[in-house]
Amino acid sequence: NPQPPVSAGGGRSPPPVARPDPHLPLPGSMGWFSSSLAPAKPEEIALAEAEALQGFRGLLEGRGIDAGELSHKDLLRFLRARKLDLPKAADFLSSDMAWRRDNRIKERSLEDGASVLGCAPAKLQAVLPHACPGGLDKQGRPLLFKHFGGQCELRKVLRETCEAKLHDYNWWLNEQHVRRLDEVGADKWVVIMDAKGWYPALFDTTAFRFLKAMAKIDSDHYPERLGAIVVINAPATLAFCWKVVRTWLDEETREKVDIISTGNPIRAKDRILALADPAQLPQQYCGTAPPLATWPEWPSRSGLPVLTP
Repeated sequence: NPQPPVSAGGGRSPPPVARPDPHLPLPGSMGWFSSSLAPAKPEEIALAEAEALQGFRGLLEGRGIDAGELSHKDLLRFLRARKLDLPKAADFLSSDMAWRRDNRIKERSLEDGASVLGCAPAKLQAVLPHACPGGLDKQGRPLLFKHFGGQCELRKVLRETCEAKLHDYNWWLNEQHVRRLDEVGADKWVVIMDAKGWYPALFDTTAFRFLKAMAKIDSDHYPERLGAIVVINAPATLAFCWKVVRTWLDEETREKVDIISTGNPIRAKDRILALADPAQLPQQYCGTAPPLATWPEWPSRSGLPVLTP
């Protein structure tokens, strides 16, 4: 007969209530995703999450944490990020709420980008092109585009602003993307990242600190927001940078990153078109929608060439 799951503290959890799967761990024990058993069915996951959510609200209330403004979906993001471990999820949420309060995220997210960045966003756009043109993938998730290619000399931006404001601009952008999620009724976004022309010297101390700070902000304050990252036009030398960056990411996030070599445009095209219909994609990236503005020249410095069937 199956044994009750072992809790994080090493003891046995009490026998579970009636469930579709008797192997299902209790919310607050080791959780779903650490189990070595076969993946649970969707209805079993939904049941476990519903029970965890009920217990989570009770735990937050007991700790005096006012999460009344947060939706069930928001609370589930923090629960899932901590594999339904209630105390860890409560600590995680409490830390995020304190960060948002101390940094006045809600109020400052309503400011214009220039005020947050400390200079005209066009200065950053010239170095790190980024866009959310409005297209959705086949699951209804917003498509974001970023170009970390040959023009990405981040130290140039520091002639116009400081690193702290550059980091602030990252969360400010995320807050705009969250509003887009609300508009379309989605929970996650998808990033298509273009690395055309990237070379190792771009990964200097400024880029190192910026990318590390960006990864930490995304992990600490935007859990379960990333659906996928598809990196295209990746030169072989990008493997050096990725070996460092991947150490800043949790395992689940690393598994969402798909890096496609610059020498394999057919695979890149197939991957992008598997994600989204052409009408949802800009012309530089296999689509029929208007091309991205203020973007590196296509196809010499960005995007994919037009490939005939």
